Parts: sequence; structure tokens; C-alpha cells
Amino acid sequence: MAAQYIIQKQNRVNFDTIEKAPIDKTVWLHTYKPLCYAQIVYDLSREAFVARLTCHESNPLTRFTNFYDFVYKDSCLEWFACFDPVDGRYVNFEMNSNGALLSAIGAERNNRVRLDELIRVEELPPVVADKTATKWSVTITVSKAILEKIYGHPLSFKSGFACKGNLYKCGDETPVEHYVMWNPVETKQPDYHVPAFFGDFIMG
Repeated sequence: MAAQYIIQKQNRVNFDTIEKAPIDKTVWLHTYKPLCYAQIVYDLSREAFVARLTCHESNPLTRFTNFYDFVYKDSCLEWFACFDPVDGRYVNFEMNSNGALLSAIGAERNNRVRLDELIRVEELPPVVADKTATKWSVTITVSKAILEKIYGHPLSFKSGFACKGNLYKCGDETPVEHYVMWNPVETKQPDYHVPAFFGDFIMG
């Protein structure tokens, strides 16, 4: 059964009250699995999804700083979501502990369109990174207005709205290569771009 996560709506975001989605599943032959989780809320005051992803990890590999850099080669936290189930395309948000973002939209791994080809650079979803000696987190704010520009049509996120997606932790070039998931991806080789293995995000 696919994992499910209820996205709460709040007038003022308070992550202390938001459920944690554990990023703790491993499928392939990679045993490194730091404590990781995500929290997602819909901010009614800004009409925006706010997602905080956290990893309890010291000294994460962090080299990239620019949009669309290969952050998945660093220690990386990722949120994939299809914000329009009828459309079928999903957006990948991949972030390192610098807050560098790699993001595009498409129906599969290939033929994806970078977000900066659809919206202005200054409209890219902002990422705030926070790092301590023992853990790091990234918080990304994705507004309904920007998603409508990305998808090219109006969207609605009423209670009961459900969409597919997944949450990941990886590090392709870290000292210990690893791939960790919220909903398991049952492929022979590591591949996060497989919508058939997405879980369910449901608006509360």
C-alpha cells in the first residue's frame, strides 16, 4: 500500500504542530540511512505549500550553489509532487544544504522542462537552508500562483484534493553513496523518477 501524508492547512505556519513524513525506506544496496523526514503544510494566508525537509547528518557534502546545479551529487533532500492529477506532470524540488535548487516539470525522467524556462528567475520558489553541527534542513515555499504559471492553467487545492509524489534523501557522490525514500521505489537500479511508485499527498 502506498504511503499517505495529510497536508494540513494553517493560517500561520507552525511546524511544531505538523506531522513528520519519515524518509526511511531503502531498496537498493545502500545501507546509509540518516534520520530524515519532511513536513508539508498549506499556508492559507499566502496560498502556498511550505515544505520543510530535515536530515540529522553532520558535515553534509555541499558544493553546489546555483539553480539547476547537480545538487543530487551532494547530500540532497528532495520533494516530488504532481500538483494536477489530470495533467500528470510532476515537479521535482531537489535541494542541498546551501539551499541550491534543481527543479523541473515533466511526466517522466526525460523531456523535463526547467522551471526557469517557464517563470522568471526571481519567481523561482525560495529555499531557506538551516545547518547546525548535527542536522540540516531546507524549507521551500511554492505558491499556488507560481504553480499555475508552471502548469499553464488554474489549480485548486480544496480539502480532499489528492495528488501523487514522493520524498527522498540521496547523495550520489557523497563518501557513502545512498538513496532513501518515503515511499519505496521497486526498481532494479536507483531511479527516483518513477511515478508508478509515488505515494499520496492529501489536503486536509
